[in-house]
Amino acid sequence: MVKNRTVKTRQILSDMPPYVPGARRPGAIKLSSNENPLGCSPAALEAIRQAATEAHIYPDGTALALKQALAEQAGLTPEEIILGNGSDEVLTLIAAAYINPGDCVLVGAHTFSQYAFAAKLFDGRVETVDMPDLAFDLERIADRLEEPGGRQVRIVFLCSPNNPTGLTISQDDLKRFLERISSQILVVVDHAYLEFQEDPASCDARQYLKDHSNLIVLQTFSKLHGLAALRVGYGLADPGVIEALNRVRSPFNVNSLGQAAAIAALNDQDFIRTSLETNRQGKALMNALFERHKLAHTSSEGNFVTARFPGEARFYANLLAEGGVTVRPLASFGLPQWLRITIGTPEQIATLEALLKPLLTDTPGVPG
Repeated sequence: MVKNRTVKTRQILSDMPPYVPGARRPGAIKLSSNENPLGCSPAALEAIRQAATEAHIYPDGTALALKQALAEQAGLTPEEIILGNGSDEVLTLIAAAYINPGDCVLVGAHTFSQYAFAAKLFDGRVETVDMPDLAFDLERIADRLEEPGGRQVRIVFLCSPNNPTGLTISQDDLKRFLERISSQILVVVDHAYLEFQEDPASCDARQYLKDHSNLIVLQTFSKLHGLAALRVGYGLADPGVIEALNRVRSPFNVNSLGQAAAIAALNDQDFIRTSLETNRQGKALMNALFERHKLAHTSSEGNFVTARFPGEARFYANLLAEGGVTVRPLASFGLPQWLRITIGTPEQIATLEALLKPLLTDTPGVPG
């Protein structure tokens, strides 16, 4: 008789499907993962080359030089910053430091899956809150926190601009929310796409860090700065929170190449301006494309746009991939008729429209 050689895993893993990243296809235009279509800063590339000459030496485990650069930009101190191997790692550190088995965590119905993943990994109980019109309703969330059982909520995860909709939380709404809820509830605001937002009414949660010690703001070098392959993210919070996160952080968690590239990227204002202008122009082209083809779409403040298609969006994603453009269907976000499309260059957007046009003219086989 053959014995089962598989060692039994934790029970929670049966309810945790692995993360599926945006599709990639050799030679295709990749508009599925919200990356910078211009690449990264030339200064960052040079910093990578120089840092690679010391690849045999462990990185600075405190990432002090990068923390100092970020602190100067944000008006904070290095003690208010933690670096992670991408902001995904910072999410895991938050869960490791603050979630006890059975603690409740609130996440949006249509938002980034890693918030729930991190909570479940540490036996947290995830409660999904509705998102009317695909947006966070902070008043509804605050009401939920005041209901019986609200004290069991340990963390509220918010995302603005939200992935995958690009919609933002207003500054006034966030201010009222933070003032209303208990200071014992941790509020995590994921600002991965903050640099792209242009609506002056949209929130910048960093403004409330000094007044709310229960607030953590997440940011990343993967989007605007084009350093997704190097995995550099960070969290901003009260020094006491940062100290707790450092207790569960692995040593040397951010590599030397990433640290050097991130510092160079922060200082390359020309590349930042060019990237933002490319995104601004591309967003206008994408919105016009959707309007020409009568597709409902969100008013995105990120480096992507999100549109509703007739029938199952995965059908369109598969056909676009066959034509050489990969995009992100959103069934896993609870939006089976929607696609999220990274804002590319004008040439990439023209290719996208050339592929989409015949698919949106009553092509036989299109699911209705």
